[in-house]
Amino acid sequence: MATLPSALGDLLIEEGLIDAGALGAAQRHAARRGCALVAALLEEGRLGEDELVGTLERRLGLPRADLSDAAVELDALRQLAVDVVERFAVVPLAVVQAGEERVLRLAMADPLDRAAVADIEFSTGCRVDPHLAAPSEVARAIQRYYRGMATQVLRSGAVPRAVEGDDGTAPAAARSGPPTKPHHPIEPEATPETKLQALLRALYARGVISEDDYVAELKALLKGGG
Repeated sequence: MATLPSALGDLLIEEGLIDAGALGAAQRHAARRGCALVAALLEEGRLGEDELVGTLERRLGLPRADLSDAAVELDALRQLAVDVVERFAVVPLAVVQAGEERVLRLAMADPLDRAAVADIEFSTGCRVDPHLAAPSEVARAIQRYYRGMATQVLRSGAVPRAVEGDDGTAPAAARSGPPTKPHHPIEPEATPETKLQALLRALYARGVISEDDYVAELKALLKGGG
């Protein structure tokens, strides 16, 4: 079996869908916007969504995500804040127990985004099980499950079933509006590991450190915390 590329850009170059120049331009666009590379490629018109999703489906052989209301669990949505799902173009689907570990089933527009996987595994304590989803499907799901719910709460004062807590009340995020603060803000009471993760994320977002360094440091933090 042929070795799969380690990153989306490498795969698309192998497939002849973009060249190195287009990849570099999209990476700079993603860094400026603070968005996922897959979103930058589509925004800049470097390739079409159908050919992107078709290529990923063929090369990776991953299951397609079901983003219907019946398939998306509230407990999974609570694992990640809206700024995280928007930045990485992901939607949590379900949290399942697999022996001793918790597994987060995750719809991803870019399942090869190692930085996203490392960040999410570190912050949730779950192993990520990636499922492929079209970027437009992910964007609509984020609007429906995150932005839409928060707007419904703010306008009506009601607590939609999808954002109720175990005691029937809205969780803090729903009561105060969408969680737009960083997933792990650097606050005085934050642990040293949390502060370091936030710093690493900021350095990576600004292009100061590479994706390889970012992933390696997050894995080292995860081992140290375990």
